[in-house]
Amino acid sequence: MLLPLVTIVVPARNEAAHIAELLRSIAASDYPLDRIEVLVVDGMSTDGTAEIARKFEGVLPNLRVIANPSRITPAAFNTGIRASSGRYISILSGHSMIDPSYVRETVDAFERLDADVLGGRLINVGHGVFGRIVAAMLESPFVVGNAKFRYSDVEGPVDTVLGTYRREVFERVGLFDQRLLRNQDNELNARIRKAGGTIYLVPKLAVWYCVRSTLPGVLKQFFGNGRWAVHVARMNRTAMSIRHFAPAMLVAGIIGASISSLVLNTVVPLVFVSIPYALVVAATVATVRLRRFERLAVIVVQPLLHLAYGFGSLIGLLTRLPRG
Repeated sequence: MLLPLVTIVVPARNEAAHIAELLRSIAASDYPLDRIEVLVVDGMSTDGTAEIARKFEGVLPNLRVIANPSRITPAAFNTGIRASSGRYISILSGHSMIDPSYVRETVDAFERLDADVLGGRLINVGHGVFGRIVAAMLESPFVVGNAKFRYSDVEGPVDTVLGTYRREVFERVGLFDQRLLRNQDNELNARIRKAGGTIYLVPKLAVWYCVRSTLPGVLKQFFGNGRWAVHVARMNRTAMSIRHFAPAMLVAGIIGASISSLVLNTVVPLVFVSIPYALVVAATVATVRLRRFERLAVIVVQPLLHLAYGFGSLIGLLTRLPRG
């Protein structure tokens, strides 16, 4: 019996440092390579990403490099989906890697589960001391809330994953909204749920993801995620959950408490807000999988990440959806 064709869409822009690792991991799959279609959607890279990808054409028989002139991520998703031929369509970041069993296990999971979308655990990989700290923190529920795909080992229905879709899902609900530069997967998955679709977390479908390994890079990412969470929620109220706005509530609480402390000439309001959050940070320090001296950095880094995300959300509240 002919196995289903699986398409892997890889949005990539200036991923020369990582794209070869991803393609090598796909080439090591225990699923027949002639039943895997790989579409590298290149956002006009200037570092040779497309050229590196084309070197794998002899290894991956169904590999194609497709241009993405708009350079934005949701356009890359949609370009790949439109060009795909697979029954199942996976989306993998250009700086990720998969296990040899990933494609086979994905197909098996679709055959045994009544699911429209499947995704696995996102296993964070960080380079250097700071990268290792960030990677560990992003697997803590005290940092990322109930984003189960970051830490859960329990298979079952979830609200969102970015993984593999049945082709007919896009025929029913449409493609990714290209107005959303971030969190577009949350919005699409909200439409899927509204249409009666099911989304499953299958933890053994692990994807290894390289996190940003500098403080400015991570803060910029969190600020942007916080800002776009608001824009996405405006367009689709069911796309984002309360966890996405907890940092904004923290920032608003700190600002309000600071003003109250100044007006009342007492630190009580500020202490009232700070102590619960300090307990959350302490819980992260106590449970995160890091060396002892690295855990001390969490005391500083976790508040910075949440403040960046929260300020991003507040800026999002005060601004309109960017055009173009």
